[in-house]
Amino acid sequence: ALSEHEIEESLYTKIKTELGKKDNINNITHRRQGKVINFIVTVSSETDVKTAKGIGEEIVKYFTEEDIKYYTFQIYMKKEDEKLNNFPIIGYKGIEASELIFTKDREITVQEEAGSNEE
Repeated sequence: ALSEHEIEESLYTKIKTELGKKDNINNITHRRQGKVINFIVTVSSETDVKTAKGIGEEIVKYFTEEDIKYYTFQIYMKKEDEKLNNFPIIGYKGIEASELIFTKDREITVQEEAGSNEE
C-alpha cells in the first residue's frame, strides 16, 4: 500500500539542498501523484545532455531500493533558456527498469543569432 511507502518530506529537502549546490542546477521541484514521483529540474543553459542525464540518475540514487521498486520516476530536465531545443529531456524509470530511460537525444538545431531580433 502507498502508506507503507510514504516518502518523508525531509528526503526531498535533502535532494534539493545537496543538488542545489551544483553550479549547473538552478531549481528542482517535485510532485508525487500516486505511485509516480515527478521532478522538474531547471539547469543552466551551458549544461549538456550527458550532464543532465547524470543529474537525473543522481536524484534516483537518493531513494531506497524498496522505493525504487515501488515508484515510477519521471525527471523532466529543462533549461533556463527555453530556445535551446535540445531540451527539455525527460527521464523515465518504471518499476521494472534498472535505470532511467531518456527521451530521444536531440542536438541543438536552432543557432542563436547574437543580438538580432529583427524579423
